[in-house]
Amino acid sequence: MKTPIKYIIIIAVCTLLASAINIAGVFVLQRFGVIATAETDMKNLPYGFAVAINLVLALLSFPVFFNLTPRVRANVFYSAASFFVLPLLATISFTLAFAEEGWFAALLGLPYLIILTIFFIGSRRSHGKI
Repeated sequence: MKTPIKYIIIIAVCTLLASAINIAGVFVLQRFGVIATAETDMKNLPYGFAVAINLVLALLSFPVFFNLTPRVRANVFYSAASFFVLPLLATISFTLAFAEEGWFAALLGLPYLIILTIFFIGSRRSHGKI
């Protein structure tokens, strides 16, 4: 049986890895002149967005604790919903909110969702459900 500490570790690792990937991605996109090309004081703002979006996704991942109950853990649909519904909705809303640069918000949310998917599959395998 998983303990709450293991779910906190899952959220923390997802946040740290996704933030590192996003910061590297922002660095590469800036070097190729795709984003933040103007010489202004806010040239580093995309780095802040990269970390902020991951922090929001981490906070919205706390329903993963519903997997501590046997009823949710036993049902694949409920378990997947507890992992993905709120982070996926947040990523979609960020994409829509960044009207002209929606692809950028989608790219910032994608690493977190991919890493969360890996942990979801690992969690299901550890419970013998996959």
